[in-house]
Amino acid sequence: MYPKLGMAEGTEAKEMNDEKISLRIDGDELERIDAYLAAHPEEGSRSLFVKNCIRERLNRDAGTPAVASKAGRATLTVVLTEKLAAAVEAAVTEGYYADEGEFIRTLIRDESEGLRAQSRNAIGAAAQRTEPGSR
Repeated sequence: MYPKLGMAEGTEAKEMNDEKISLRIDGDELERIDAYLAAHPEEGSRSLFVKNCIRERLNRDAGTPAVASKAGRATLTVVLTEKLAAAVEAAVTEGYYADEGEFIRTLIRDESEGLRAQSRNAIGAAAQRTEPGSR
């Protein structure tokens, strides 16, 4: 058996259960996807984005929670009160967010960035207190 191109002899490609398909998409829609991915690098590649969109749609229609298949990423199911769910739905309907998942991810990311800023400030203040002559 000949070694596969780009692979060291004796190594085998990781077995994947995914099937490969070809997809044609309008140029304007592709630009929107690229703009979205540029603003949300955590979403990964175009292929992963489309795959997750399909999965989310199928799960939503089946009434099951969406499960992302990103390596090393955790999945979180969020249960909201009716009032909060209505607020999220309104934000999506009004075009502030592409979907409910983007709304939740944005909140978590913004909160995390705020916590990182707080942590940096606290570390900086503590460092200043420990400098000689700062008392």
